[in-house]
Amino acid sequence: MLGLGLAGYFSVKFNIFDCVIVAFSLVEIGFEIASSDALGAGLSALRTFRLMRVFKLAKSWEDLNKLLTTIAMSILEVANASVVLLIIMFIFVLLGMQLFGGVYDEAFSPDEKPRAHFDNFWWAFVTVFQVLTGENWNEVLYNTMFAAGPGAAVIYFVALNVVGNYLILNLFLAILLGNFEQDDDGESNADNGKSEDASGDKASAKQPTNDVVTDSSAAPGTQNTSAPAAIRKPL
Repeated sequence: MLGLGLAGYFSVKFNIFDCVIVAFSLVEIGFEIASSDALGAGLSALRTFRLMRVFKLAKSWEDLNKLLTTIAMSILEVANASVVLLIIMFIFVLLGMQLFGGVYDEAFSPDEKPRAHFDNFWWAFVTVFQVLTGENWNEVLYNTMFAAGPGAAVIYFVALNVVGNYLILNLFLAILLGNFEQDDDGESNADNGKSEDASGDKASAKQPTNDVVTDSSAAPGTQNTSAPAAIRKPL
């Protein structure tokens, strides 16, 4: 930074990336020195940001660079699918609150009700997200079946898994794979174009050129004959 200056240093994206990683490391070291052991243990998670230095390989690793570029280009298309996913989650949150809201207190009394429930909007949203990620969702299903009966619980969770997990989440993979296929097609077309240009250049180099010089003053079908150099006179 001292050699290049601030403008020259921050004009390179990888230098900005290094600066962010170093800043997180300095913050983690400072909090670890100044804070207690409990807080320091929690802030030690900032060390994971140092692992992001592996992305610097994209500067010299061409395949990794193409991979990251394709993923970055897919973010805009994934944003539309994310809106659809949020709408589906909102619908199932409201449906879960309508079907299972308030049934956990009566079923699990006097014990504490499970953490995943549909009594309010926040925990209903967290519960739907947990089911979509597949993190111990069968326990949520069993608790709901115990509290509200097996009929509505089975239909609700099966519909949530089919619509949210197998359709919407797989849509993200389809968008990503489609961008990879377009990238491969573009590379193959570029290679074919280069090979055709090279073959055309070779063919034009091998073709002989015949330069024909014609006399525009001569009439067509006639031949030019040279006149005698000198005419002798009789003595």
